Amino acid sequence: MVLCVAVPTMAQNIVKISGRVIDADNQPVELAIVRIAGTTTGTSTNLEGKYELKVASADTVKVIYSCLGYREEERILRNPSGEVRLEVQLQKKIIQLTRYCCYRVPPSTRYYANHRSQRLSFGTRCVRR
Repeated sequence: MVLCVAVPTMAQNIVKISGRVIDADNQPVELAIVRIAGTTTGTSTNLEGKYELKVASADTVKVIYSCLGYREEERILRNPSGEVRLEVQLQKKIIQLTRYCCYRVPPSTRYYANHRSQRLSFGTRCVRR
């Protein structure tokens, strides 16, 4: 007696996404995050800005690229299959920081209550400028 069993191969349903992440000067972006939207699948770029990940094939795959100091980028792949190579350029993101100045508090008014947490602060006071 011969028994035949059909085993579906998952290799056909896997898409390999690889590529490189660079900045505006065509320099590699190290440790950028590359992730697939709606999943827990992701990776980070190496020192040369290269990455590789494997995902299950779908009608649409959204790849999100992010790194501290850069604007987030997205690429949408429609019906991806086999191997897909993407080179993505991240643009720098300018962040305006709020400036604070700290002053010593005179000894007569050495403490004051922080209204949010009702904790006492001693010695210095910070003022937003």
